[in-house]
Amino acid sequence: MSDGSGDDGPPPDEDDYGDEEEGEDEEGEEEDDDFDLAPNHPLLARAQNALKKQLNEQRARVEEALKDRSEDLRVTNANLWFYLTHIQEAPTISDGVAHR
Repeated sequence: MSDGSGDDGPPPDEDDYGDEEEGEDEEGEEEDDDFDLAPNHPLLARAQNALKKQLNEQRARVEEALKDRSEDLRVTNANLWFYLTHIQEAPTISDGVAHR
């Protein structure tokens, strides 16, 4: 029976609605947008400079964190050595008499 719309065919498949991500073809590969910049293009140089600055700042933060962690580890090792040395040298108590 017809509903008056003139479309008596089967409902369209879900694939017909184009639920694919934009910029991908049907196999899921990204399409080439032909947006290539020459290596000496000013916009590319600006992007490279910004990226270099960002990476250098991140590297400085990581190096500072590494320095802090190394210092913490050095102090922890010194404390551990101190405690272990004093535990070995501490007198033992056996039968109420301290022995060395």
